[in-house]
Amino acid sequence: MPSTDYFVRPHVAKFGVPLRVIDSATQGADDAALAPGALVVFVRYIAPEWARAVRAAGGRLAGVVLFMDDELLDWGALAGLPMRYRYKIWRMTLRHKKWLQEMEAELWVSTKYLVNKYAALNPILVSAAPSPDVLQRLSGVRIFYHGTASHFSEIRWLVPILWEVQKQCDYSFFEVFGGSNVNRLYRDIPRTSVLHPMSWPNYQAYTAMRNLDIGLAPLLPGRFSAGRSSTKFLDFVRCGAVGIYSDVAPYAGFVRHGVDGMLVTNEPDAWVGVILSLVRDREARARMAQAAAKRALARQ
Repeated sequence: MPSTDYFVRPHVAKFGVPLRVIDSATQGADDAALAPGALVVFVRYIAPEWARAVRAAGGRLAGVVLFMDDELLDWGALAGLPMRYRYKIWRMTLRHKKWLQEMEAELWVSTKYLVNKYAALNPILVSAAPSPDVLQRLSGVRIFYHGTASHFSEIRWLVPILWEVQKQCDYSFFEVFGGSNVNRLYRDIPRTSVLHPMSWPNYQAYTAMRNLDIGLAPLLPGRFSAGRSSTKFLDFVRCGAVGIYSDVAPYAGFVRHGVDGMLVTNEPDAWVGVILSLVRDREARARMAQAAAKRALARQ
């Protein structure tokens, strides 16, 4: 989480000792991480399984720390926050207050306000000092699929394809529109954003001001799909992107393969191959995107 990279990593780096970061939300207690002499730092939240393991480790640990960059130990200070968020803080931090006392845990905090408020606990002020790699801006290839709920079959079909693309290429970024059902499908795919659907005027403005690279237009067989038009071609032009299209109507016979877009059979491996080839070929992307824009403007 940001708290780890902005505060805890740089602070621990000053100690000159090995650091291991564990996502306790997904990884169970690890005895190897609780070796004699280990200092265990809980960043904001305390997973119960890890709390039990730390207690069992007893005196062999160098110590236990809670780092917090929000008010997490005072229920009264949470007034006005959404109840769901208040409950999260109570469940993951506040209810462990007694455990922290029993473990004689040290407190690291991010602000002088928290230093003063918890002065009785002798907190240590930890300033934000992220490393350059955390602050650097990344350049990469932006892939996107902008489909509505009527395209859910295609959205679901693309999941394994994007998993494979993102696994093989560490500088590609992907975005897709959808609600909670789409978020569940895509949220764990590396470098992927799930955006809420928007109105046509907002979508038009959003895409016109974005620099995107590769638009995906898969189309699976179906009675509803049979009536689709080729307007994705125009959306991709507005994004400045080249399109990859299913080699079926309405794209087959309209998109000029290799000239102003790419036509691909509806085979996942074929899609992975074409996407990766375009990700790695900047000149081909630019050439076909320019040809598509020229063709779209010539229709006026």
